[in-house]
Amino acid sequence: RLGRTGGSGAQLCERHRRPSFGSRTYFGGGGVPSKSGRRRVLLGINPGIAQLVGIDIGRRNLRIAVTDFAGKILDYTSFASETSKGRDHVLGLVDGALRRLLSQYPEVAAIGISHSGVINRQAGKVLLFPQISGWEETPIKKMFEEQYKLPTVVEDAVRAMAPWSTGLVM
Repeated sequence: RLGRTGGSGAQLCERHRRPSFGSRTYFGGGGVPSKSGRRRVLLGINPGIAQLVGIDIGRRNLRIAVTDFAGKILDYTSFASETSKGRDHVLGLVDGALRRLLSQYPEVAAIGISHSGVINRQAGKVLLFPQISGWEETPIKKMFEEQYKLPTVVEDAVRAMAPWSTGLVM
């Protein structure tokens, strides 16, 4: 199936599968009968390959979750964002909670941030947080990558929720 959707033949897919088979990335499942004589092997992604942190910065609440690579929630916390106290206060709240979670989950490989404001995804900046001052042109991606030394992705909160609301992610 990988060969058909990727436009490659089965031999090319087999070459790419073999080096990864013993790695932490993929695992092989049971075989599936094949009419062409080749035994098909079901592949899956190893959810233990990495842990990820998701941070949702909203007007009223901050939500932080640690998940495995497949999206299973390992830890979750939610608290008032206290946006009336300013950007630095909100980022301080996130920092305290995030440091606690990173100490409990040292295998975290990346951070994803959703923000209710207007986002420039390519630059990783919050351009505007309507009705809440202090967030204009905040380089949030750069701030998190420098502070936590982890790759960081910034997304608009609505776009970040789209896979969940459409059922693409369970």
